[in-house]
Amino acid sequence: MNTAIIVIMVIYMAAMLYIGWRGSKYSNNLTDFLTAGKQGKLYMVAGSFLGAHVGTGIVVGGATNGAKYGLGAGWYGIGAALSFILFGIFCAKWAYSNNYLTIPAYFRDRYKTAGKGITLVWSVLSVVVALSTLSGQVIAGKNLFMYMGIQPLIGCILSMIIIYLYCSAAGMWGVMMTDFWQCVVILVGLVLAIIAVFTKGGAETIATLEPSYFNPVPFDTKTLLLMVLPTAVYGLTGGANMQRTASANSLKTATLAPIIGGILVAVFTFLPVTLGMYGMAAYENADSSTIIYQVIVTELGPIMSGLMLAAIVAAVMSTCDTTIMTIVTSVIYDAYGNVIAPQFNLSKDERAMKRASNILTIALCVIAVFGAFVSNDIISMLATGYTMFAAGGLVPYVFARLWKKGTSSAAVSSMIVGMAVALANSLGIIHLVTGLLCVIPASIVYVVVTLLTQKKESLTAE
Repeated sequence: MNTAIIVIMVIYMAAMLYIGWRGSKYSNNLTDFLTAGKQGKLYMVAGSFLGAHVGTGIVVGGATNGAKYGLGAGWYGIGAALSFILFGIFCAKWAYSNNYLTIPAYFRDRYKTAGKGITLVWSVLSVVVALSTLSGQVIAGKNLFMYMGIQPLIGCILSMIIIYLYCSAAGMWGVMMTDFWQCVVILVGLVLAIIAVFTKGGAETIATLEPSYFNPVPFDTKTLLLMVLPTAVYGLTGGANMQRTASANSLKTATLAPIIGGILVAVFTFLPVTLGMYGMAAYENADSSTIIYQVIVTELGPIMSGLMLAAIVAAVMSTCDTTIMTIVTSVIYDAYGNVIAPQFNLSKDERAMKRASNILTIALCVIAVFGAFVSNDIISMLATGYTMFAAGGLVPYVFARLWKKGTSSAAVSSMIVGMAVALANSLGIIHLVTGLLCVIPASIVYVVVTLLTQKKESLTAE
């Protein structure tokens, strides 16, 4: 069966690379590379939103936590769904109508005196959250390779090589299209696995679990908030969401796609959770980190198992591709192209863009592999990155949209305070129920500094 699965995975990967290669025709310059030449159709963009979580966070992480906690594991998926729905309601129309590829582009318009400095800080935060996201994806791949008897380090290095090759050509069009097809395969496989399990008495098997597995909130408040809030809030500021919106072929697509993607995430969240619960009840001494693979291989035939496992690995890679492109946008397009060296037009220098992108990709892949061997907790890894990003970026962004009087000094001050509090919490210097509480002191600082500097900045502007 392993041989059949590996053959199918190789064929599947080749097909995904071919789809990505087709997307190269929409990569005539840096902007087109990052926005699919604005050719994203509704099914592609919505599938890309769904694909951002369905491969690892929802399927692998959901099944793993389903085996640990039971039904309560679905809270992470609820947070992921909320992130897209909130973005669709509050941000998508605004971003598309104003032609914003990134939030720092808005900051440079909104905060005239500090917009460039904020762009640089935002780029650093983007790198931090990207590294946690990439490490989380590599963890999922590492666990699959371990289950199949492949040395995890070798498997991770091979995955990173494929990701590097994919990133060098695919562009946003290729990522969105492969996201769509990977979601189709994964979701069909999940439904077939559920059917196979329950036709074999899966309900009775699951019923043998301890009562705590059926508790909707089987953990403490801190764990609940960690699973829901960072992911939900990150959706309002996520660079990948901005890029997906900028890639849409119309305003209607831009506004509907994240909402549809969020609804689909919520609908399918509990499928892998249920499979994780079944695996924990059915298999003695089951390893929760590989439980989804054990259920798939045991309950499905080799062809569907191969497709499912290939789709999960490909989804890991596709999420990495999107993450890396977000960093290319933040570091190369925003920080370098618009702040450090605006006279050097990267969008017209394809060779320079490729070279800079390749260097960043290699560095990120190496660090992500290292991070994956430091921790094996996917959900925690992702939540930590989201918390750090929200701590520094959420307050200046939300206040900028809602309060016209907010000043550049207030934005910079709030970012510094938010990141400092989040760092102190992560180091154990202070203890917050959730790291997102750092937005409270950041908000207070924003309001106070605005009141103190509003008149001065108004005079400077005049």
